[in-house]
Amino acid sequence: MEIIKSLNLGVAFFLELLMLAVFGYTGFSLTQNTYLRAGFAIAIPLVAVILWAFLAAPNSGTRLHQPWLLLFQAILFGLAFYSLCKLHHPKFALALIFVWIISTALSLFWNQ
Repeated sequence: MEIIKSLNLGVAFFLELLMLAVFGYTGFSLTQNTYLRAGFAIAIPLVAVILWAFLAAPNSGTRLHQPWLLLFQAILFGLAFYSLCKLHHPKFALALIFVWIISTALSLFWNQ
């Protein structure tokens, strides 16, 4: 069972990285201007990383407690889902949110 729990933590971390990649892709897709594309592709994931580091990182002194942590994560993953849908990738968006829901449910069940 410990192997499955560790695997779930790995999946959760991979989903967080994937969310950041989606935000970068979204920022890159917002405009046709090359400089703004680069700026948005860096700035949007950077804002998400800073928010995550302060509010959701396990070792953060300002980490949110449940249910606020779950709400914060749901908002960020919901934004990633919405971004993918707007960028015409609904299947990828559904896969992302489905795996996130399963992983989060298991994390809550196992108190991870």
